[in-house]
Amino acid sequence: MISTLSRALRAGGFSVAVLALSGAWAQIASAAEASVYGITASFTSGGVTTVINPVNRLTGGTTSTFDKTKNSGAYQKMLILSAGATPVPSLVVTAKNFQSHVKGGFGVDTISAEGDATTTGLDISLQLYPPVPAPFPQPFLHITATRIADTASYNFVVPSLAGVDASAAISGLSIGGSLLHGVTLQYSGTPAQNHVLYQTPTMTITLDQRISAELISCSPKCVVTPVNISASAIGITLNNADINGHKVSGYIAIGNATAGNALLF
Repeated sequence: MISTLSRALRAGGFSVAVLALSGAWAQIASAAEASVYGITASFTSGGVTTVINPVNRLTGGTTSTFDKTKNSGAYQKMLILSAGATPVPSLVVTAKNFQSHVKGGFGVDTISAEGDATTTGLDISLQLYPPVPAPFPQPFLHITATRIADTASYNFVVPSLAGVDASAAISGLSIGGSLLHGVTLQYSGTPAQNHVLYQTPTMTITLDQRISAELISCSPKCVVTPVNISASAIGITLNNADINGHKVSGYIAIGNATAGNALLF
């Protein structure tokens, strides 16, 4: 029996290792769960934290079998990132639609769950508010995409065979702006997991960014069992980025899907 519970996190290809209190936990075929959202963001600047809560979030719920779909329709949001005299940094997000889909089932000896996040007609701009006349170098970051999709899945077969997986599919992605120092990124395809598309000391852009969780049980032999996975089609982090004299740190997660053992939700 293991007497401690710990979690280990690794940046980039995020992983979580959970040490259980006993090996018996790994044998429990509890319900599966899935959750999905279209976009979320959080920033800190000058001691002020601002957030876009998960948009169009959908979860499986409390039933053992579920199949749900939710559409946001046209979406528009402006988030002011900093206090003080104008102009100040702002994030403007528009999309034609965020679609969230979750499904799960509980069989005689299996449980499974899947989450699918699909974004169409996305446009994100990190800019000043109110707008400043040209030729001021903005937007600082501009992201457009025709379609962004991410899928996460979890399957468990009694007594102990489990697996998790995720994938992203991106069409017509274009990323530019002064934070990229004259570079314009173009991408369409199915990225490898945790693919770093662009990285500087102040900004990192990652495609198919994953966080996975594993249960480690020892009684007495140690067994590793996948129990959860969360993936964002696109993840963007800022680290003290200079936005017209304002230092901005934070992240944007686009197209997130999570699936796994319901005990971890």
